[in-house]
Amino acid sequence: MASREKTLVAGRTVVHAVGQKTQTVRIHHAAPRAGVEVGYRLPVTAEVSVGLMAEFTDVDALRDWLVERGGTLLDDPAASGSAVEPLVEVLPEDEGWIADAVPRVELAIRALVDGFLANPYLHRVEHSLHAELFSLLKEHELLAARQALRDGLTTQLVHKEWPETRPQPHKGGGRGLFDLVVLAPTQLARASRQQFRDGRIEAPIVVELGLDYGLTHLRGDDEKFRNSRVRHPYLVHLARASTARVAEVEKFIARVEAPVQVAYAHLHPGTGATRHRHVGTVSVTT
Repeated sequence: MASREKTLVAGRTVVHAVGQKTQTVRIHHAAPRAGVEVGYRLPVTAEVSVGLMAEFTDVDALRDWLVERGGTLLDDPAASGSAVEPLVEVLPEDEGWIADAVPRVELAIRALVDGFLANPYLHRVEHSLHAELFSLLKEHELLAARQALRDGLTTQLVHKEWPETRPQPHKGGGRGLFDLVVLAPTQLARASRQQFRDGRIEAPIVVELGLDYGLTHLRGDDEKFRNSRVRHPYLVHLARASTARVAEVEKFIARVEAPVQVAYAHLHPGTGATRHRHVGTVSVTT
């Protein structure tokens, strides 16, 4: 059931609204200024309540807590946006490192596909494959490096569940999450702690990885890439599904346009026959 409640944090009004699929938290400006300063959208399953938020004495700490629970910035017409720092975009100074990183990312994706073909049931669920790819990416020294943010705090270059660069219209002003991203160290050096926590850094390399999905999911991933104008997007589709779905999927991936790159592997559940396509190739190999 939908609900809407208010509380106070450090003298600021905080409004918590719960819907069927998501919940939002909007933090208002300090008096006497009126209106919403910043808002977050969270999964409806996230443990958030006015009672828990009322325990905070600091708004910045509340914002960090919301991000830790899966909150993404809400591009809300009711919010002034003054508390939202600008996006750390990809600049010419980042391009050289990104160009070096791309082939390392593609090698990791190739290793993931080859591993799936060799042992298609090594992973039961998609999130386990995400963890595997994360590990493969970090095997490369360039991608395993750490980098200090603008204010000195240290982070890494590979991240999971990174907010989309731009909100998708059908999400009502909210941003979804990319499965895995790689950020340039020079971008991170320009970013503040809050920009990092809010995911306000344009991800130049993005991987969306699915297991046993159909066309709806694939189309959604392709739309995510194009809506956020990702420079180096990789769509990885692994399947152990029936052959009826295979023809539809292969027709779709054959039509995917640049800059999206596709990696694909399929195991026939009955015969054990495999089909695959590596990044950089245009045909499916049997």
